[in-house]
Amino acid sequence: MPETIQLTQKDNGRSLNVRKGDEIEICLYEQFSGGYQWFVAEQDEKVLPNTSTHELAPEESACGSESPKVFCFRAVCGGRSHTLLKHFRQWEGESSAIEQFAVDVTVSG
Repeated sequence: MPETIQLTQKDNGRSLNVRKGDEIEICLYEQFSGGYQWFVAEQDEKVLPNTSTHELAPEESACGSESPKVFCFRAVCGGRSHTLLKHFRQWEGESSAIEQFAVDVTVSG
């Protein structure tokens, strides 16, 4: 039976072993009002494609509150994927990233 693995910022740099069919959800916080957003910068789409991305309501309603953004990936075939997300202002480009999140995933099966 496929499993869903949930990751947060504390899992940055982690290596995972998953099986074909498993899902990985990465939840990271962004301060959209400052223009900073998380984007997928690297991944192996053949092994671990990004199946969806969605934003959740902020936990606080104060102006400037951080909002969680969830990236969903599905292990579709055996192999490895270095998955890298960067936190930057889109109009300034990836080189302006103020933060990164990386995970190395090995898919079996």
